[in-house]
Amino acid sequence: MRQPFVTAQYTLPAPVSGEVRLALVSDLHEHDPAPVIRRLAALKPDVIAVAGDTFERHDQGTDPRWHGRKEPPRLLAPLKRTVNRLTYAVMGSGEKTCPAYSYAFLHAAAKIAPVYVSLGNHEWYLSKADRAQLQSAGAVLLDNADCTAEIRGCRLRLGGLSSAADPTWLERFRQKPGCKILLCHQPEFYDRFSLQGFDLILSGHVHGGQWRWKNHGIFAPDQGFLPRYHHGVYHGHMVVSAGCSNTSLLPRFGNPCEVVLVRLVPQFSTRGR
Repeated sequence: MRQPFVTAQYTLPAPVSGEVRLALVSDLHEHDPAPVIRRLAALKPDVIAVAGDTFERHDQGTDPRWHGRKEPPRLLAPLKRTVNRLTYAVMGSGEKTCPAYSYAFLHAAAKIAPVYVSLGNHEWYLSKADRAQLQSAGAVLLDNADCTAEIRGCRLRLGGLSSAADPTWLERFRQKPGCKILLCHQPEFYDRFSLQGFDLILSGHVHGGQWRWKNHGIFAPDQGFLPRYHHGVYHGHMVVSAGCSNTSLLPRFGNPCEVVLVRLVPQFSTRGR
């Protein structure tokens, strides 16, 4: 059954000289991009930020969620591994996927607006073909890297913190001047890496909690039940998308797939008023 699809829209202040319309796409997971492209074409954003898990590129023989992480205490390790296996068994693909879908998405999106891509926990490696398609589409890959862009007369700094995170790069990016936009697939990184100092953070990963009850997600990878970060705006500057596909054998409940539109508007000082 095809999942419903919506557009979530937020307006946030930022150090920009005029309004900038930014679309957030996350968690496509090599699913049919047609609904996403239709939404993007209708929204006509100035820039498209792709915050992870466009591709399925993780080693099937290992659990990518433990990549580069500190092992839990020995007594808890078996329990945590069991929970992870159950999570991935349930969160396996419940819809048809195809690597060509990701390529089609990149090429179609780049015809709408400049595209900037960061990497999620399903993208521990990219093939030469993937990188060639990114380059061919004109998309900019931000793998623990940043760049500047002129968007509607505004100079923006865009950076991508990959799930295989580089804290050293992150700190260098944090110290740079200007309007800084961080693509960070996993929203729990906000607490892990103290992600203050950025004007906008764009995340996904949690799929809205899969089931939503009274506007709260039920479960999220890496956060467990009743996750703190699941959907919407947090701390006034972190936007978490519910994602663009259903990758679970369980259908979404009260939680449609979505594209997010963020309107960045100039900050106005109220001092002396």
